[in-house]
Amino acid sequence: MLAALLGCSVTPIAGEGLQEKYNYPRLPPEVNRIPNARDRDKMDEQHFDKRRYDAANAARKQLMSDDTAKLVLLAMALKEETERSPGANPSQNMIRETAEIERLARDVKDKMKLTVGSN
Repeated sequence: MLAALLGCSVTPIAGEGLQEKYNYPRLPPEVNRIPNARDRDKMDEQHFDKRRYDAANAARKQLMSDDTAKLVLLAMALKEETERSPGANPSQNMIRETAEIERLARDVKDKMKLTVGSN
């Protein structure tokens, strides 16, 4: 048993020699420095900007979803109304619904193009 313990190789303690053993690159001290107050403020500002952009994009997506639901309902109602009276001239109500469908479709299309971001 003693011979087995003496025959074991000694392993490095707490990472000593790991760079040499695994050829890890040496990092310059600037990489591991603690950020100063200006750097922390800049990081905080970037973090808050990202959260603000994410919130604006979520609100845009919610509005787009609501408008799409209205668009589908109006299109289905207009389709039912036109199927009830085939060949007849469109009523004022049908023309108003068509204009509303066009407006909503344009709004949804514009909102799909728009993305709020820092880039």
